[in-house]
Amino acid sequence: MMGLPVREPHFRRRSVAMMFTLASCLLALVPDTANAQRRFEQTHCHGQVSGPLSFQTVRVAPATAVGSAISEVQTLSYTFRCQTGKNDRGPFGVVGMTGLRLSAAVQGVWETGTPGVGIRVIDLYNNRVLSTMSSIASFSVGPGGLQKGSTSTTRISFQLFKTGQTTSSEIQRVSLLSFGTYSEASRGTYTSTRNGAQTTLLPTPVASAGSCRVTTPNVPAPLSDARAAALTSNGSAPGNNNIVIGLQCDPQSNVYITLTDATTPGNRSDLLTLTSDSTASGVRLRIRNPSGTAISFGPDSSVAGNMNQWQVGQSSGATTIRLSAEYVANGTVQPGTVRALATFTMSYQ
Repeated sequence: MMGLPVREPHFRRRSVAMMFTLASCLLALVPDTANAQRRFEQTHCHGQVSGPLSFQTVRVAPATAVGSAISEVQTLSYTFRCQTGKNDRGPFGVVGMTGLRLSAAVQGVWETGTPGVGIRVIDLYNNRVLSTMSSIASFSVGPGGLQKGSTSTTRISFQLFKTGQTTSSEIQRVSLLSFGTYSEASRGTYTSTRNGAQTTLLPTPVASAGSCRVTTPNVPAPLSDARAAALTSNGSAPGNNNIVIGLQCDPQSNVYITLTDATTPGNRSDLLTLTSDSTASGVRLRIRNPSGTAISFGPDSSVAGNMNQWQVGQSSGATTIRLSAEYVANGTVQPGTVRALATFTMSYQ
């Protein structure tokens, strides 16, 4: 039988800093609210939000890069309903306003007022990043076209980001958003909404998370030869049971890791893609963690809860993560050389 002479896959460490590509957003502007006529007595618009905005304890490691997400995503639902007087028949639109300033360090983020902590806010109805707008502007929210007596609903997501050095043990309570409505017909009526649509970020504890230094930034992983017939009959064959990532960790660092398929970054399966210079076909590689569980690949991100992120556990001092690799048939196997490349991203939570 012909063998599969193997070339070495490599695991390359990426920085834990997240990279963001933000599309430009064109937000519909409404009339300057400073000059618009306010007629509270004729238009009564009621706003309601699904609940308070609060996050779990935020853990920020010293090595966490500016621009990194430091919280989970929280999503709230907003409902607006207008009952109008005879002079204001609609349709109406909903606008949002904030008193927060734009971050100078991280695009698309408002500073919360707590040092080093910003927040990204997205209107999910239109996929608009609201936190690109300054505090002197009002910005449209939701679908618009709200008729007399009808209801408008949108969902808004919130996530915290590191914008600088964090020095506080708590993110302070701060008002994020308030809402108003305007008459799309007259363009001259602006009113505040009634009831509890205003959104306030509740106080959130900030804890320091220990971090690790990777002592093996490049991890060669030579694989043993395998026979094509073994893959045809069994579907898999051993490759390497001793792939070692080395760490030097602060005391009681809670370590998580994500592996990313460098050849196919969007791959979320547990099969690693071969590089283009491989000559074998019909075969891929599966990586297993120290417990023997097959690792599915995820985005190159250090954010807590990243897709297919898995926990290494509490680590102190010199620590090793031992992985294994195996060949897996995923088609008609043609002998040749096999090469694959993955990256790993650490997260300290």
